[in-house]
Amino acid sequence: MKTTLSLIFVMVLGFYFFFPQINQLTKKERKQGWQLLFDGKSLKNWHSAESETPSKNWSIEKQCLKFTPSEPVYDKDIITKEIFGNFELKLDWKISQGGNSGIFFRIDKNLKKPIYESGLEMQILDNLHHPNGKYPQTSAGACYGLYSPTKEVVKTAGSWNQAHIKAIGSKIEFFLNKEKIIEFDTNSQDFQKRIANSKFRNWKNFGKLTQGYIALQDHNDEVWFRNVKIRRISD
Repeated sequence: MKTTLSLIFVMVLGFYFFFPQINQLTKKERKQGWQLLFDGKSLKNWHSAESETPSKNWSIEKQCLKFTPSEPVYDKDIITKEIFGNFELKLDWKISQGGNSGIFFRIDKNLKKPIYESGLEMQILDNLHHPNGKYPQTSAGACYGLYSPTKEVVKTAGSWNQAHIKAIGSKIEFFLNKEKIIEFDTNSQDFQKRIANSKFRNWKNFGKLTQGYIALQDHNDEVWFRNVKIRRISD
């Protein structure tokens, strides 16, 4: 009997180790102030810019948040119901072959313009099959159009990638698959120069806000998210 119980315990422990639970916080994370933005069951923390609910193109599939395109029309992004200033955001993403998406943050709470006209973006991309993968500033993990990843650590389409964004005041850090790949300061001359030489130069609030919504982008490609969690950081 003891042998059987021991075997069951080892099997359960092994299952938990090799197949960790998703969309859950550990005791340590809860103590640190992390909160789930997606629990694998509902979209209660998200809505579209135009209504109080997300587009029907967003669904839950095997405890993952999935976007499925239905027609060649964009602007079906989803945004958080809460506004965030200083924060750490972590999530896992998986992109379809040739796919494109993005994680936006500090989006203007006014919401009268598209999310990309104010929020900075961490690019989500299949580098191998999408044309943007040929250019460092638009490749996976890039701060889109501004900063290139210092190393390419993205996994192939259909594989899970771990994204991590830190935004504290004007200092921004991007991590992908546990590697720091970008670091910049929005108050720096370098940042202002990059803006001036980019397509964002005439967008009034682009990259200037210290708080705003977080969004997941519709770019008319299938994309999946899980383990979406955030921690507010005090000033």
